Amino acid sequence: MSPNELVTKLRSSNSDERAQAWYNAGPAGPPAIPSVVAILEDPDLDVARSASRALARLVAYAGRPGAESERRSTAATLIKQLRGTRSKTVRHEVLAMLPSVGGDESVKAIAVLLTDPESREDARTALEWLPGTAAVLALKAALKKAPPDFKPSLAASLRARGVAVEDVPDLRLAPVKPTRVKAL
Repeated sequence: MSPNELVTKLRSSNSDERAQAWYNAGPAGPPAIPSVVAILEDPDLDVARSASRALARLVAYAGRPGAESERRSTAATLIKQLRGTRSKTVRHEVLAMLPSVGGDESVKAIAVLLTDPESREDARTALEWLPGTAAVLALKAALKKAPPDFKPSLAASLRARGVAVEDVPDLRLAPVKPTRVKAL
């Protein structure tokens, strides 16, 4: 299925045709990604949801065993989608997909978004899930420069990756409400 054909079917008013399109989107490959990303914010929520599902299928297909060049191409295409003036919705979707196919080559593009208040949580999560040591190094570097309200999140991601972080408290251990427990 060509990218144009995929987008036409994803925009169909027929829900069965949309479902068939996103379900079978994988083989369309990396060339279809920009077209699918372009309709992630379609005013018709069913179309936007179908585009999101198609993007997930494209990424999953590229991440299959034995498809290394397609995986790299998909990661590069997703990175291109992060650049420029994209909406928060698009950044969210792309950042959620990158860890499935990305590697060290994705870290720089993701790490830049750690300073964007709208996308920093999505970028942090993407780096947490991204394989490789470059992602851990990016999280460590971000922790040093992060505003105080974001440091606990970065520290949690580093802890999830097995890195000890002593100077930032673990918010999971902080009491959330006062207790009335008395010593025996």
